[in-house]
Amino acid sequence: MIDKINAWLILEKLEKHEMLAHLYGITETDALAYFHILGENTLNLQEIAEKLNKDRTTAQKTVKKLVEHNLVHRRKINLAKGGIKFNYEAMPFYLVKDKMLEKLDMWHSTAQNKINTL
Repeated sequence: MIDKINAWLILEKLEKHEMLAHLYGITETDALAYFHILGENTLNLQEIAEKLNKDRTTAQKTVKKLVEHNLVHRRKINLAKGGIKFNYEAMPFYLVKDKMLEKLDMWHSTAQNKINTL
């Protein structure tokens, strides 16, 4: 816990994926996956696993969290020879950034109220 507090206090050392992870309550791996998908516009599950150097099961859990947090959308593709596959597309960063600022404002307001009651 002390390490997380120190990370918050030393903001200039925080990377963007760390800030995303802290504000959304996701892992740094989840946040890195978001930025990989954002950088490629769209990725399938296997490509995400390869970018993260993780197995498909881990990538699947990561993508599920990103979808739940509305950071990534899943798009179903019907294959010509039958079957389906899913591609994942990241929400534009300007929208995510706005949401990060909202979350930070909420945190600040809550922290300020708690401090005022001390």
